Amino acid sequence: MTPPSSVITPSSFPHAAGRPVAVGKLRGLPWGHRLPQFLRDAFASLMRLCRTRVGVCAALALNACWIPYLGLEHDASLYALQVSQRAFDGLFANDLFLQFGSQDSLSAFSIVMAPFVRVIGVEAAFFVTFMLAQTAS
Repeated sequence: MTPPSSVITPSSFPHAAGRPVAVGKLRGLPWGHRLPQFLRDAFASLMRLCRTRVGVCAALALNACWIPYLGLEHDASLYALQVSQRAFDGLFANDLFLQFGSQDSLSAFSIVMAPFVRVIGVEAAFFVTFMLAQTAS
């Protein structure tokens, strides 16, 4: 049975046709051998594509669609408050959360983020951190 033309198959990747494709990161995963061959080939092709600048841009664009940046929502607003407190030398020292409810002293996050926030601002620093975390994963 031949798949419909809209389905991605190994033959859809001309640079992979006729050559064995290394599955890279899938090799060490316990479930990697259970994936269909065309998915393993697609993953390997995507990994090769991500080694180029165009591939990195395409991967970031796909990631932005798949996991969009929501800004300072939920817990991020509390982290932004803690980082701002440290970055701007006690600007929010009278805030009750920071006086009695914050666990900022148990984390290195605000220590690491404070210099970036001083230079580029809270929103930009959190967005850059989000992009770096998504790229690293």
